Amino acid sequence: MMETARCPACDGARRRLVETVTGSRLAAVWDRHYPGRGERWPAALRGDVRVWGCEDCELEWAEPAVAADSEWYRAVDAYPSARWEYGIVLELVDPADAVIELGCGPGHFLQRAQAAGIDAVGFDGNLEAVAAASGLRAHHGEIGEALAPERPGGAVVVAFHLIEHVTDLAALGAGLARRAREVHLSFPNPARWTRYLLDGWRAGQHEMWNYPPWHQTRWNRRSIAAFGRRFGFELERYIEEPLRHDEVVAALVAEGDGDEQVCRAWLAARLARLRDERVAIGGRSCLARLVASSGRERRREER
Repeated sequence: MMETARCPACDGARRRLVETVTGSRLAAVWDRHYPGRGERWPAALRGDVRVWGCEDCELEWAEPAVAADSEWYRAVDAYPSARWEYGIVLELVDPADAVIELGCGPGHFLQRAQAAGIDAVGFDGNLEAVAAASGLRAHHGEIGEALAPERPGGAVVVAFHLIEHVTDLAALGAGLARRAREVHLSFPNPARWTRYLLDGWRAGQHEMWNYPPWHQTRWNRRSIAAFGRRFGFELERYIEEPLRHDEVVAALVAEGDGDEQVCRAWLAARLARLRDERVAIGGRSCLARLVASSGRERRREER
């Protein structure tokens, strides 16, 4: 369990209280969707969870920062086989690059990278997930091991929906500074549709997974750029996943909100109301490409 008065992304000292949610509220919403989670609720989260916002970079982070254990990851599907970001990253990576994936799970991205002729190795702290990555270069190990000082530098590091789970961002940033010349990070879109359209999943201002023990931090363009600068990287590209109406309708139908026709009509009305309120919503994820400042300067000189 970690608490900090300074911003974990930019190390700024100016913060404001965004919201307070009770542990009992979080446990109840988790238990509604994943029966049994309430009984296994971490003791450190039985009191209030406070979410702070950085006045400088706009990162939001939770206290206390309590991470889910491997049992939670077995109970919750944390490794979707397809992500919008996979194809984009594969287009941006040079086949000659050495690629390290943090949080590789059973190897969905590694498999696509291998098929594209890219030399990629993955690390994950979940032993069962790594064991399922048969025939791939997936290793059981935490972030510290993957980014250890004795390993060679100059790698391209990718991490899909991992940074929001990390409790020690300073250690992650230092490791990236040692090992990486380029970093691709994806994380939940602050304007994602699940936040505004899945009412039954909200525990406070956000869905229950956007609090500990699942997510520790909430990112946006400004905060990911500040995190990069703190450790010697510049934000070179930032992409938001587009909103896909069919995906939303399928989720609403699965929630039992009605048949497809009913859900499409409800979605159209809800989106119109959000537009009137000047709330823009998008897809689930954002993808940031960070490039080491030294490498960026070299490219400028070569031009």
